[in-house]
Amino acid sequence: MTISHMIEKIREEHQGCCVTTNCRDGKCSLRLNGLIGSSMLIISGTMYQRAHPATGKLCDRIILSSERGGFVCAVELKGGRTQPRLPPIAEQIQSGINIAQELLAGILPQRWYPVLAFSGHSGPNTSAAFRAKRNLVQAPGALIEIARHDCNSELVSLLSN
Repeated sequence: MTISHMIEKIREEHQGCCVTTNCRDGKCSLRLNGLIGSSMLIISGTMYQRAHPATGKLCDRIILSSERGGFVCAVELKGGRTQPRLPPIAEQIQSGINIAQELLAGILPQRWYPVLAFSGHSGPNTSAAFRAKRNLVQAPGALIEIARHDCNSELVSLLSN
């Protein structure tokens, strides 16, 4: 089964419970311009937790796409001005990656993108946490650094990094 077929299967199974059309939480979002809608599936972490047995906190959005060889993007959106606490965010993003792996049932995309979108200023504590490597999550076969981006960034620009 290809990643395209698997995404369609997941869409059919979860359309009524946790599929959404946006990557937005409050005033923070990732814009989806330049990506083909039918190749992409967005799962709301909040709706997923309401409908399925998920332990712990889950990131705001899990994006699955067959574009660019297939990718998964686990996104935590923080629209406030308060500096985000990195260890809990890393746990939420890790949970999103774990859910994506379960949903994909052995189909592995080429790329995994753990993302924190934040509207406030990253102060010294956040910068120090990133430098201290408390921002790593486990994707299949690799530890990956959480990328910090501004709210309202274009997702397609994050994919080119």
